[in-house]
Amino acid sequence: MGELFLHGEEWDPVPCANCECNNGSSHCSLKTCPICKGKANAAPKGNQCCGTCDGKPVEPTEKDFCSWRGKTYHDGDKFTLNPCTDCICNGGISHCVIRSCPPLDCKDYVFVETECCPVCQKKGHTEEFSVLIV
Repeated sequence: MGELFLHGEEWDPVPCANCECNNGSSHCSLKTCPICKGKANAAPKGNQCCGTCDGKPVEPTEKDFCSWRGKTYHDGDKFTLNPCTDCICNGGISHCVIRSCPPLDCKDYVFVETECCPVCQKKGHTEEFSVLIV
């Protein structure tokens, strides 16, 4: 169900993000890219964090707001990226905690769209809800 990291280990799951394992939880920082006010901007490529503005590489900045996937958050704002990830904007960096899921004691499990962790699938269970079967 994904990679396992030991307490204190760090990793970069995507450009602009750095995570550290802390007592079973993933604590991640997401950097904020400035808005291009020039004539041409390009999306990030490869391991690039922010892309380009007028042909020049853009570096993340520290400021009093955070931007993530088109949404802007003010310094101190708390927000949820998905059912497993809660964040707070602090100095232009989104600090996020990714909840860990306990091990399951079953072979057949499902992911419920609005839940963080998978749940054991009950045999003969036919209740309708949106799931992603792994």
